[in-house]
Amino acid sequence: MSRLRKAMSEKQLEPIVQDYHRAFPGWRILERTLIARERGPVMQGIGFQRLSTGCYRPICSVYYLCVLGRDGGSAVQFLKHPVQDIDPRIHASKRDKVVEAIYQEIVPRVDAPLDPEEVLAMHEAMQPIRSPDAHHLAVLNAYLGHDERALYWCERFPELVEQLGFGWQDFDRKRRDFLISVREWIEAGRASSELEFIVQEERRKWGLA
Repeated sequence: MSRLRKAMSEKQLEPIVQDYHRAFPGWRILERTLIARERGPVMQGIGFQRLSTGCYRPICSVYYLCVLGRDGGSAVQFLKHPVQDIDPRIHASKRDKVVEAIYQEIVPRVDAPLDPEEVLAMHEAMQPIRSPDAHHLAVLNAYLGHDERALYWCERFPELVEQLGFGWQDFDRKRRDFLISVREWIEAGRASSELEFIVQEERRKWGLA
């Protein structure tokens, strides 16, 4: 019987992350295992999931810093086979292929400036749009001053929660309550300033400040 392998430890993953970091000038390492860059209310990150098989899996995401409590992860993207799951024992031979795939497959493109408006357009074009997407899109639209679009997604959010058929969970209620605040800020003409305060708080939490 073959011996089962253990998932990598965070300490074992760190030098691998540092090796990838060299391929992304201007990005930084956050919390030891996330390579990230940010601009205004959005952050793009390249993370590495430690699998029970002993392999690691690159995961690329966009985070909305204008959303409370690290609830802003969206547009999660995985690389295509054969660089989806990497055995750390052959990391040296796979590293350049993984980097090449990230540059070719991931959007927003990692070799172009990060543009919040581009991130917004990309996310709005994704299908299907689920309730977490509606929540994030409402908040980012509000931050960028697109009030009508923000209110549209505020209205869609409860409809999309109901469509799932699982009832209202605690996280749904928290998102709904936050969108009520966003709507009030829009009506008072201070959505951008209120959300900028949240951006600065989230930047501090991530270690970006």
